[in-house]
Amino acid sequence: MNTEALLLVVIHSVITAFGVVVNALILGVIANTACAYECLPPSDAILVNLAFVNLLISLVRNGPLLFWDAGVRMSLSDVGCKLCMGVWVVTRSVSVWTTLTLSMFHYLMVSRRHTSVKGKTSALRNAALTLLCVWAANVLFSLPAVVFSGNSAGNFTERLMLVSGTVRPLLGCVLHFASAREGLAYTTASMIINEIVPIVLMVTVNIKTLLILHRHRRQLHVASLMPSRVSTEVKAAKVIMVVVTIFVICWGIHVFAINYYNYRQDDDLEWLISLARFSTAINISMGPLILVVGHGKLRSRIKLFLLSICK
Repeated sequence: MNTEALLLVVIHSVITAFGVVVNALILGVIANTACAYECLPPSDAILVNLAFVNLLISLVRNGPLLFWDAGVRMSLSDVGCKLCMGVWVVTRSVSVWTTLTLSMFHYLMVSRRHTSVKGKTSALRNAALTLLCVWAANVLFSLPAVVFSGNSAGNFTERLMLVSGTVRPLLGCVLHFASAREGLAYTTASMIINEIVPIVLMVTVNIKTLLILHRHRRQLHVASLMPSRVSTEVKAAKVIMVVVTIFVICWGIHVFAINYYNYRQDDDLEWLISLARFSTAINISMGPLILVVGHGKLRSRIKLFLLSICK
């Protein structure tokens, strides 16, 4: 391994490890708080789901990819490939839709001025049902990837396929569709349903949330009032917008890098493959970090959690 390749592996390792630590920390803190107070706010339920999915992606997808780039060659059986391909596709898609769910939840909370205890219980139930539907729908959509995946039997090609972040044969696993047309149909449907549609909805919902808060803020400013709740909601909306912006930028880099490499098929452009992997790893690490930094209550709970561990 040359110096440049070693440097890329080290940087990728640091980003991946950071993502594991941040997401595991969020899971641990929220679980500890939920056990202590015997309740789980709907926003925390969504954050737990997002952190859990990102942690799975880091461990099950980015981890093996990191070892592969380091020169450790491993190969799974057909059954193992079907299992891993299903997990890769489901976790990537659930991560996208959970980010949209977080945006939608905040939009609904901003649209309602008052939330009763009964309303909070209803919000938790709705959040849980939404997340359950997201998991169920994506498990069903991943079935073709499970059915048509298998071991490549040593035929490791660099022909990339954009299937929810699957950018190359990993652990010997590839997709074997009956025809190129079927493969193109599935990858196109996957990109539209699990990438383009939720991203467009994310941006639209967050812009609408900011407009509502801006209008409400102007009304209160005219009346010389500025409740702390409005200030907090504006900050939360900005934090979520930053998370969505990072997601969209990383997704755009990922899609451009893969498709341009596919189009050119030039060995000199293999750095685009590394760029695509780094964009995915950065999104998984930076998204939760931005949420922790911008979420005051979560940040204070993490501090208390770390202090209790250090004692």
